Amino acid sequence: PFNSKVLLHKNADVLEIILPPRGFSPEIVSLTLFAVAWNSFIVMWTGFAVFGAPFPVNIFFALFSLPFWGAGAGMAWQIVSNLFRRVRLRIDRKHISLRDEIFGWQYRPPRVAAAKHITKLERTSKFASIFKKNESDRVEIKPQINIWVGTQKYELGAHGLLTEPEIDWLARELSEWLELPVTKE
Repeated sequence: PFNSKVLLHKNADVLEIILPPRGFSPEIVSLTLFAVAWNSFIVMWTGFAVFGAPFPVNIFFALFSLPFWGAGAGMAWQIVSNLFRRVRLRIDRKHISLRDEIFGWQYRPPRVAAAKHITKLERTSKFASIFKKNESDRVEIKPQINIWVGTQKYELGAHGLLTEPEIDWLARELSEWLELPVTKE
């Protein structure tokens, strides 16, 4: 679709989809501000704990700050991930793989399976019912594409990463290439 940053490369042997990073959003800006404040406080706390407290107490205070460092690192990772993580789905005649990259670096092992075991191509709807009693029980769910390989689900566009036109376009392209109909969840 016009103005899409999603990349699609396909030929008779390979289909590859590259989803761009989510980028800036109000949530990322607020998380960044909070993370800066949090990590600044942890630096000051740890500095005081290590250099300001007497010897046996400073070790306890420094160890006490470790979980807070972990939380600060987790926030920093979430910010970097949202700003720079790309998702790459690659399907060839033998394999399907899904991997995450930051600056071209693959930071966890890709999920790989045999392409011959792809059984279902599914497009989730925008709304889903929690209980099927009435319409007021419906909640909004971000649409995505699910590729089922046996019992494994490969999600594409989770967490609102893709727009509705991009989801429709990619579902159609995957359906044509895999020769599978798109089912709606």
